[in-house]
Amino acid sequence: MWARGRRSVLGNPDDAPHRLPPRPDATMSNLTVRILSAAVLIPLVLASVVWASPIQWRIGMSLVALVAAGEILTLAHRAGTDVERAVGAVGTYALVWGATQRTYAPFTHEYSESVLAVLGILTVLIGGAFFDQLRRGPDRRSVAAWSLTLAVPIYIGTFATFLVVLRGLTDGVAWTATLLALVWANDTAAYFGGRTFGRHPMAPALSPKKTWEGLAVGTAITVVVALGLAWYAATNALSHWVPSDLTTAPMWVVAALGLAVSIAGPLGDLSHSFIKRQFGAKDSSNVIPGHGGVWDRIDSLLFAAPVVYLFARLLGA
Repeated sequence: MWARGRRSVLGNPDDAPHRLPPRPDATMSNLTVRILSAAVLIPLVLASVVWASPIQWRIGMSLVALVAAGEILTLAHRAGTDVERAVGAVGTYALVWGATQRTYAPFTHEYSESVLAVLGILTVLIGGAFFDQLRRGPDRRSVAAWSLTLAVPIYIGTFATFLVVLRGLTDGVAWTATLLALVWANDTAAYFGGRTFGRHPMAPALSPKKTWEGLAVGTAITVVVALGLAWYAATNALSHWVPSDLTTAPMWVVAALGLAVSIAGPLGDLSHSFIKRQFGAKDSSNVIPGHGGVWDRIDSLLFAAPVVYLFARLLGA
Protein backbone atom coordinates (compact mmCIF):
# COMPACT_ATOMS: atom_id res chain seq x y z
CA MET A 1 0.00 0.00 0.00
CA TRP A 2 1.07 3.60 -0.78
CA ALA A 3 4.21 2.44 -2.54
CA ARG A 4 5.68 1.32 -5.75
CA GLY A 5 4.91 -2.34 -6.31
CA ARG A 6 3.16 -2.71 -2.94
CA ARG A 7 -0.54 -3.27 -2.20
CA SER A 8 -3.77 -1.72 -3.35
CA VAL A 9 -7.37 -2.85 -3.34
CA LEU A 10 -6.20 -5.10 -6.14
CA GLY A 11 -3.80 -6.99 -3.88
CA ASN A 12 -0.19 -7.51 -2.87
CA PRO A 13 2.42 -7.44 -5.66
CA ASP A 14 5.76 -9.18 -5.15
CA ASP A 15 7.95 -7.32 -2.67
CA ALA A 16 10.97 -7.19 -4.99
CA PRO A 17 13.89 -4.74 -4.62
CA HIS A 18 13.70 -1.44 -6.54
CA ARG A 19 16.53 -2.45 -8.84
CA LEU A 20 14.80 -5.70 -9.83
CA PRO A 21 11.23 -4.89 -10.93
CA PRO A 22 9.04 -7.82 -11.92
CA ARG A 23 8.93 -8.77 -15.57
CA PRO A 24 6.10 -7.07 -17.50
CA ASP A 25 4.47 -10.38 -18.42
CA ALA A 26 4.53 -11.59 -14.80
CA THR A 27 3.20 -8.25 -13.58
CA MET A 28 0.30 -8.34 -16.01
CA SER A 29 -0.48 -11.92 -15.06
CA ASN A 30 -0.54 -11.13 -11.33
CA LEU A 31 -2.54 -7.97 -11.93
CA THR A 32 -5.08 -9.91 -13.98
CA VAL A 33 -5.57 -12.41 -11.16
CA ARG A 34 -6.01 -9.61 -8.64
CA ILE A 35 -8.52 -7.80 -10.86
CA LEU A 36 -10.55 -10.96 -11.44
CA SER A 37 -10.60 -11.73 -7.70
CA ALA A 38 -11.60 -8.16 -6.90
CA ALA A 39 -14.34 -8.28 -9.52
CA VAL A 40 -15.85 -11.20 -7.61
CA LEU A 41 -15.14 -10.08 -4.05
CA ILE A 42 -16.22 -6.44 -4.20
CA PRO A 43 -19.81 -7.12 -5.37
CA LEU A 44 -20.13 -9.88 -2.77
CA VAL A 45 -18.94 -7.57 0.00
CA LEU A 46 -21.27 -4.76 -1.09
CA ALA A 47 -24.20 -7.15 -1.40
CA SER A 48 -23.53 -8.38 2.13
CA VAL A 49 -23.39 -4.83 3.45
CA VAL A 50 -26.73 -3.98 1.86
CA TRP A 51 -28.78 -7.16 2.24
CA ALA A 52 -27.40 -9.19 5.14
CA SER A 53 -29.59 -9.14 8.22
CA PRO A 54 -28.01 -7.87 11.47
CA ILE A 55 -27.54 -11.42 12.75
CA GLN A 56 -26.09 -12.58 9.42
CA TRP A 57 -23.66 -9.66 9.37
CA ARG A 58 -22.70 -10.36 12.97
CA ILE A 59 -22.03 -14.03 12.21
CA GLY A 60 -20.16 -13.13 9.03
CA MET A 61 -17.84 -10.61 10.68
CA SER A 62 -17.21 -13.00 13.57
CA LEU A 63 -16.17 -15.67 11.06
CA VAL A 64 -13.97 -13.23 9.16
CA ALA A 65 -12.26 -12.35 12.44
CA LEU A 66 -11.84 -16.04 13.29
CA VAL A 67 -10.18 -16.76 9.92
CA ALA A 68 -7.89 -13.71 10.15
CA ALA A 69 -6.81 -14.64 13.67
CA GLY A 70 -6.24 -18.22 12.56
CA GLU A 71 -3.97 -16.99 9.77
CA ILE A 72 -1.81 -14.98 12.18
CA LEU A 73 -1.60 -17.84 14.66
CA THR A 74 -0.68 -20.24 11.86
CA LEU A 75 2.14 -17.91 10.79
CA ALA A 76 3.36 -17.82 14.39
CA HIS A 77 3.21 -21.63 14.59
CA ARG A 78 5.19 -22.02 11.37
CA ALA A 79 7.77 -19.54 12.66
CA GLY A 80 8.37 -21.75 15.69
CA THR A 81 6.08 -20.26 18.35
CA ASP A 82 3.94 -23.07 19.71
CA VAL A 83 0.68 -21.11 20.04
CA GLU A 84 -2.65 -22.77 20.73
CA ARG A 85 -4.37 -21.92 17.45
CA ALA A 86 -7.79 -23.33 18.30
CA VAL A 87 -8.03 -21.35 21.54
CA GLY A 88 -6.95 -18.12 19.83
CA ALA A 89 -9.20 -18.47 16.79
CA VAL A 90 -12.32 -19.50 18.72
CA GLY A 91 -11.57 -16.82 21.31
CA THR A 92 -11.55 -14.22 18.55
CA TYR A 93 -14.96 -15.32 17.31
CA ALA A 94 -16.30 -15.28 20.86
CA LEU A 95 -14.98 -11.78 21.54
CA VAL A 96 -16.68 -10.31 18.46
CA TRP A 97 -19.89 -12.19 19.22
CA GLY A 98 -19.88 -11.29 22.89
CA ALA A 99 -19.05 -7.62 22.35
CA THR A 100 -22.09 -7.29 20.09
CA GLN A 101 -24.49 -9.60 21.86
CA ARG A 102 -27.10 -7.02 22.82
CA THR A 103 -26.44 -3.85 20.86
CA TYR A 104 -24.65 -2.82 17.72
CA ALA A 105 -23.67 0.54 19.24
CA PRO A 106 -21.16 0.05 22.08
CA PHE A 107 -20.12 2.75 24.55
CA THR A 108 -23.77 3.60 25.26
CA HIS A 109 -25.94 2.82 28.28
CA GLU A 110 -27.09 -0.36 26.51
CA TYR A 111 -23.55 -1.74 26.44
CA SER A 112 -23.41 -3.19 29.98
CA GLU A 113 -24.36 -6.75 28.97
CA SER A 114 -21.73 -6.76 26.22
CA VAL A 115 -19.08 -5.59 28.67
CA LEU A 116 -19.91 -8.46 31.00
CA ALA A 117 -19.84 -10.90 28.08
CA VAL A 118 -16.42 -9.67 26.96
CA LEU A 119 -15.04 -9.88 30.49
CA GLY A 120 -16.35 -13.43 30.78
CA ILE A 121 -14.88 -14.44 27.43
CA LEU A 122 -11.51 -12.88 28.30
CA THR A 123 -11.50 -14.76 31.60
CA VAL A 124 -12.09 -18.07 29.80
CA LEU A 125 -9.54 -17.18 27.10
CA ILE A 126 -6.82 -16.30 29.62
CA GLY A 127 -7.57 -19.39 31.68
CA GLY A 128 -7.69 -21.62 28.61
CA ALA A 129 -4.35 -20.32 27.34
CA PHE A 130 -2.82 -20.88 30.78
CA PHE A 131 -4.25 -24.40 30.97
CA ASP A 132 -2.78 -25.19 27.56
CA GLN A 133 0.66 -24.21 28.83
CA LEU A 134 0.36 -26.07 32.13
CA ARG A 135 -0.63 -29.33 30.47
CA ARG A 136 2.53 -29.25 28.33
CA GLY A 137 5.88 -30.62 29.31
CA PRO A 138 8.36 -28.15 30.86
CA ASP A 139 10.38 -27.94 27.65
CA ARG A 140 7.31 -26.84 25.64
CA ARG A 141 5.95 -24.18 27.98
CA SER A 142 6.35 -20.68 26.60
CA VAL A 143 5.32 -17.25 27.83
CA ALA A 144 5.64 -16.01 24.24
CA ALA A 145 3.19 -18.64 23.00
CA TRP A 146 0.77 -17.88 25.85
CA SER A 147 0.99 -14.14 25.12
CA LEU A 148 0.39 -14.56 21.40
CA THR A 149 -2.57 -16.83 22.03
CA LEU A 150 -4.12 -13.91 23.93
CA ALA A 151 -2.82 -10.96 21.89
CA VAL A 152 -4.14 -12.10 18.51
CA PRO A 153 -7.79 -12.46 19.61
CA ILE A 154 -7.63 -9.12 21.42
CA TYR A 155 -6.13 -7.38 18.38
CA ILE A 156 -8.41 -8.86 15.73
CA GLY A 157 -11.49 -9.21 17.93
CA THR A 158 -11.41 -5.64 19.23
CA PHE A 159 -11.08 -4.01 15.84
CA ALA A 160 -13.46 -6.42 14.06
CA THR A 161 -16.15 -5.57 16.60
CA PHE A 162 -16.34 -2.08 15.10
CA LEU A 163 -17.21 -3.58 11.70
CA VAL A 164 -20.31 -5.01 13.37
CA VAL A 165 -21.33 -2.07 15.52
CA LEU A 166 -20.79 0.44 12.69
CA ARG A 167 -23.34 -1.29 10.49
CA GLY A 168 -25.73 -1.54 13.42
CA LEU A 169 -25.97 2.23 13.77
CA THR A 170 -28.81 4.29 12.40
CA ASP A 171 -27.86 4.62 8.73
CA GLY A 172 -25.28 1.94 9.43
CA VAL A 173 -25.37 0.44 5.94
CA ALA A 174 -24.45 3.83 4.48
CA TRP A 175 -21.72 4.34 7.09
CA THR A 176 -20.24 0.92 6.30
CA ALA A 177 -20.34 1.63 2.55
CA THR A 178 -18.59 4.95 3.22
CA LEU A 179 -15.90 3.17 5.23
CA LEU A 180 -15.28 0.76 2.35
CA ALA A 181 -15.22 3.55 -0.23
CA LEU A 182 -12.71 5.64 1.72
CA VAL A 183 -10.39 2.75 2.54
CA TRP A 184 -10.45 1.40 -1.00
CA ALA A 185 -9.88 4.87 -2.43
CA ASN A 186 -6.94 5.44 -0.09
CA ASP A 187 -5.44 2.05 -0.80
CA THR A 188 -5.72 2.30 -4.57
CA ALA A 189 -4.64 5.94 -4.88
CA ALA A 190 -1.64 5.36 -2.63
CA TYR A 191 -0.62 2.31 -4.64
CA PHE A 192 -0.68 4.11 -7.98
CA GLY A 193 0.71 7.32 -6.46
CA GLY A 194 3.64 5.38 -5.07
CA ARG A 195 4.25 3.64 -8.38
CA THR A 196 4.20 6.94 -10.25
CA PHE A 197 5.88 9.37 -7.86
CA GLY A 198 7.46 7.23 -5.14
CA ARG A 199 11.05 8.22 -4.37
CA HIS A 200 11.43 8.36 -0.60
CA PRO A 201 10.81 5.17 1.41
CA MET A 202 8.62 5.71 4.43
CA ALA A 203 9.20 2.59 6.49
CA PRO A 204 12.05 0.66 4.85
CA ALA A 205 12.49 -1.71 7.80
CA LEU A 206 8.85 -2.82 7.59
CA SER A 207 7.97 -2.43 3.93
CA PRO A 208 10.65 -1.04 1.61
CA LYS A 209 8.17 -0.17 -1.13
CA LYS A 210 6.06 2.25 0.90
CA THR A 211 6.87 5.87 0.10
CA TRP A 212 5.95 9.28 1.45
CA GLU A 213 4.76 10.26 -2.01
CA GLY A 214 2.32 7.35 -2.07
CA LEU A 215 1.05 8.35 1.35
CA ALA A 216 0.54 11.94 0.21
CA VAL A 217 -1.38 10.94 -2.92
CA GLY A 218 -3.51 8.49 -0.96
CA THR A 219 -4.32 11.11 1.67
CA ALA A 220 -5.25 13.77 -0.88
CA ILE A 221 -7.49 11.45 -2.87
CA THR A 222 -9.21 10.11 0.26
CA VAL A 223 -10.08 13.63 1.42
CA VAL A 224 -11.38 14.49 -2.06
CA VAL A 225 -13.46 11.30 -2.18
CA ALA A 226 -14.96 12.04 1.25
CA LEU A 227 -15.93 15.54 0.17
CA GLY A 228 -17.22 14.27 -3.16
CA LEU A 229 -19.38 11.59 -1.55
CA ALA A 230 -20.94 14.10 0.83
CA TRP A 231 -21.59 16.59 -1.95
CA TYR A 232 -23.09 14.07 -4.35
CA ALA A 233 -25.20 12.55 -1.61
CA ALA A 234 -26.56 15.98 -0.76
CA THR A 235 -27.92 16.14 -4.31
CA ASN A 236 -29.61 12.73 -3.77
CA ALA A 237 -27.34 11.09 -6.33
CA LEU A 238 -25.93 8.73 -3.69
CA SER A 239 -28.45 9.19 -0.91
CA HIS A 240 -28.69 5.47 -0.14
CA TRP A 241 -24.93 4.93 0.03
CA VAL A 242 -23.80 7.92 2.10
CA PRO A 243 -25.11 8.61 5.63
CA SER A 244 -27.40 11.63 5.91
CA ASP A 245 -25.41 12.93 8.89
CA LEU A 246 -22.37 13.23 6.65
CA THR A 247 -24.21 15.23 4.00
CA THR A 248 -25.22 17.88 6.54
CA ALA A 249 -21.88 18.03 8.34
CA PRO A 250 -19.51 21.01 7.81
CA MET A 251 -17.01 20.49 5.03
CA TRP A 252 -14.09 20.59 7.45
CA VAL A 253 -15.60 17.65 9.39
CA VAL A 254 -15.99 15.63 6.19
CA ALA A 255 -12.40 16.48 5.21
CA ALA A 256 -11.24 15.49 8.70
CA LEU A 257 -12.94 12.11 8.27
CA GLY A 258 -11.08 11.53 5.02
CA LEU A 259 -7.81 12.59 6.64
CA ALA A 260 -8.36 10.34 9.66
CA VAL A 261 -9.09 7.31 7.48
CA SER A 262 -6.00 8.04 5.37
CA ILE A 263 -3.93 7.87 8.58
CA ALA A 264 -5.67 4.92 10.26
CA GLY A 265 -5.68 2.71 7.15
CA PRO A 266 -1.93 2.90 6.54
CA LEU A 267 -1.29 2.34 10.25
CA GLY A 268 -3.27 -0.87 9.96
CA ASP A 269 -1.20 -1.87 6.96
CA LEU A 270 2.05 -1.08 8.77
CA SER A 271 1.01 -3.15 11.79
CA HIS A 272 0.19 -5.96 9.37
CA SER A 273 3.65 -5.67 7.79
CA PHE A 274 5.30 -5.56 11.21
CA ILE A 275 3.72 -8.83 12.31
CA LYS A 276 4.38 -10.60 9.01
CA ARG A 277 8.03 -9.51 9.10
CA GLN A 278 8.36 -10.99 12.56
CA PHE A 279 7.21 -14.32 11.17
CA GLY A 280 9.10 -14.07 7.87
CA ALA A 281 5.94 -14.22 5.76
CA LYS A 282 4.82 -12.31 2.66
CA ASP A 283 1.09 -13.08 2.86
CA SER A 284 -1.05 -14.35 5.72
CA SER A 285 -2.29 -17.21 3.50
CA ASN A 286 -3.20 -17.91 -0.12
CA VAL A 287 -6.94 -18.34 0.35
CA ILE A 288 -7.78 -15.44 -2.02
CA PRO A 289 -6.09 -15.73 -5.44
CA GLY A 290 -3.83 -12.74 -6.06
CA HIS A 291 -4.68 -11.19 -2.71
CA GLY A 292 -3.18 -13.47 -0.09
CA GLY A 293 -5.30 -14.12 2.98
CA VAL A 294 -8.32 -12.66 4.70
CA TRP A 295 -6.11 -10.72 7.12
CA ASP A 296 -4.23 -9.23 4.14
CA ARG A 297 -7.53 -7.84 2.87
CA ILE A 298 -8.91 -6.36 6.10
CA ASP A 299 -5.81 -4.91 7.80
CA SER A 300 -6.63 -1.32 6.80
CA LEU A 301 -10.37 -1.76 7.41
CA LEU A 302 -9.72 -2.97 10.95
CA PHE A 303 -7.94 0.25 11.92
CA ALA A 304 -10.24 2.56 9.96
CA ALA A 305 -13.51 1.12 11.32
CA PRO A 306 -13.15 2.61 14.85
CA VAL A 307 -12.33 5.99 13.31
CA VAL A 308 -15.43 6.02 11.13
CA TYR A 309 -17.53 4.76 14.03
CA LEU A 310 -16.27 7.64 16.21
CA PHE A 311 -17.15 10.20 13.54
CA ALA A 312 -20.58 8.62 13.09
CA ARG A 313 -21.28 8.86 16.82
CA LEU A 314 -20.04 12.45 17.00
CA LEU A 315 -22.34 13.36 14.13
CA GLY A 316 -25.32 11.86 15.94
CA ALA A 317 -25.69 8.36 14.47
